[in-house]
Amino acid sequence: MKILPAASIAISAASLALSGVAMAVVAAVTPYHGAPSLPPVVSRDIDPEALLAVLVQHPGILVAAAHAVQEQQEEAGRLASVASVSKNAAAIFPADAPFIGNPGGRKVVAEFFDYQCGFCRMAEPLLRKAVERDPELKIVFRDLPIEGASSVLAARAAAAAGLQGRYLAMHDALMRQPVPLDRDRIAAAAAAAGLDAERMRRDMDAEDGPVAAALKAVRDVSGLQELGIAATPTFAAAGAGILKGFGSEERFRQFTDQAGRPDRGGQ
Repeated sequence: MKILPAASIAISAASLALSGVAMAVVAAVTPYHGAPSLPPVVSRDIDPEALLAVLVQHPGILVAAAHAVQEQQEEAGRLASVASVSKNAAAIFPADAPFIGNPGGRKVVAEFFDYQCGFCRMAEPLLRKAVERDPELKIVFRDLPIEGASSVLAARAAAAAGLQGRYLAMHDALMRQPVPLDRDRIAAAAAAAGLDAERMRRDMDAEDGPVAAALKAVRDVSGLQELGIAATPTFAAAGAGILKGFGSEERFRQFTDQAGRPDRGGQ
């Protein structure tokens, strides 16, 4: 990696400052917090050398400006994701989607997950804790098999279990099975969930029908470029936008605190 000499770095810093935020900061009469008062600016025509001298004397201006720009960009991204979720709410939050938590909760979050995703498995008990802690929270499950044929097989099995009214039991059983989720392990999960195994195999292997349609519906949602759902786990919520990865319990709590009830266009 090429290292720029100090002089070049200083000139580059001045150029960046002139490009927007730092120029506005210097042009303002209000002093930088924690720094001596800046000389008042009486003209919009700022001499680059004078500006550089100010920035050298008060380098914290650039730090503050960079933070401000980052916060503005993050907020703009959040607002864009909120708009995208609102636009696609009917597809993200179908009325018949399986869920945990309060059926009528005012905070509704959709989780796009994969049964073989290690991070999804780590997040699973934390999601249960979240709905126990918050009586207004509802978490909708959206199976997004992205880790190969075994993930698709597991998602099909879960959807087939849903046709028997046993989705959540199968969901829990699959999450407890070791990976990779081959047919033997899926059969073991089905037995633990109390399923009609023959009916499950028939439904999950059908090329057409409700199982195939359910998986296609999730792929169609996650494939929307504006939502940017390409990894698991990813969470979506009206009013909160998109959260990529669970992160920590505190981060997830902050996200769910912003969540609202989606408007599915009258659904």
